[in-house]
Amino acid sequence: MQGKSEGKIYNFGNQRFNTKFRRITRRLSDKSVKEVPGKEASVKEVSLTAAEYSLLMAFLSSPGQILSRERLLMATHVHYVGIHDRSIDILVFRLRKKLEEDASNPKFIKTIRDAGYIFDPDGQSEALEGTVRLTG
Repeated sequence: MQGKSEGKIYNFGNQRFNTKFRRITRRLSDKSVKEVPGKEASVKEVSLTAAEYSLLMAFLSSPGQILSRERLLMATHVHYVGIHDRSIDILVFRLRKKLEEDASNPKFIKTIRDAGYIFDPDGQSEALEGTVRLTG
């Protein structure tokens, strides 16, 4: 019988996220390195802060849905006095640096202008941009 202490594993792109250890394991995409059958590929492990963990869990619980800054603030518990919705932008930036191969051109966490953010676990940003419609 599996206990809750084992955590849950999420896979997206070339990454695996282990909720128990709050750690992302990414297979490195070095095209110059040939994969050898039976030999483990090069990996990079990245630990998350409590706020980054909460933010990623909010995205993982609502893939493909636009999440407002307010909703993300509530999910990350970064909503105490003096904090405004731009603080979530900083947190998203930090998480992107850990998740994305190129944080300036994100595949997984996309900004939806005047609405918030959307998480695409498949990293198919081109397909997503064509399907997202904002309503006034």
